[in-house]
Amino acid sequence: MDGLDGLGALGGNAHNLEEYLHLNSLDDITKRTALLIYRLTRSK
Repeated sequence: MDGLDGLGALGGNAHNLEEYLHLNSLDDITKRTALLIYRLTRSK
């Protein structure tokens, strides 16, 4: 089943001054999101 879980950026300490993001993870996340959108547009 396709779902929205796991589409956010990887990092830590969310929503505070110590928050960080792993930029090298954005490529995989972008591909995963594109695949989900593609599959959702093909579902009946």
